[in-house]
Amino acid sequence: MQGLEKRLGLQLLARTTRSVSPTVAGTALLQDLAPALERIERSLAEVRKQKESPTGRVRLIISRTAAHMVLLPKLAQFVRTYPEIVLEVTTSNDPVDLVAGEYDAGIQIGEFIQRDMIAVRVSQDMRLAVVGSPKYFKSHPIPGHHET
Repeated sequence: MQGLEKRLGLQLLARTTRSVSPTVAGTALLQDLAPALERIERSLAEVRKQKESPTGRVRLIISRTAAHMVLLPKLAQFVRTYPEIVLEVTTSNDPVDLVAGEYDAGIQIGEFIQRDMIAVRVSQDMRLAVVGSPKYFKSHPIPGHHET
């Protein structure tokens, strides 16, 4: 407060050994600033509220398989826990650049995760398998590896 008093060239507080009270100038300044201080307090309360209860939109890109195996089983609980979040889900089996696509997060097969992304496991390992009847493989070659 003393720094403000020096900059304004006014005494805003009257001090004695037993009390501190605003001067006429201090009271006038406080009355002028009161609406701004109230707006600041409301803004801070809103920020605290958002910290307690997340709100907004989350854009998610996810493979079709992961949508069924990972997202759908958790979706009802997510909506109950975070009712103020709007989840925008796009499904795609193609590798996607999350940043260029303006997505907040993605659930992708490990081999499609870009090196500069932070990865968090959301399911157990999944193995791909090629299946077919013996009759089919008599007339078609058995694949040697998975092609992306």
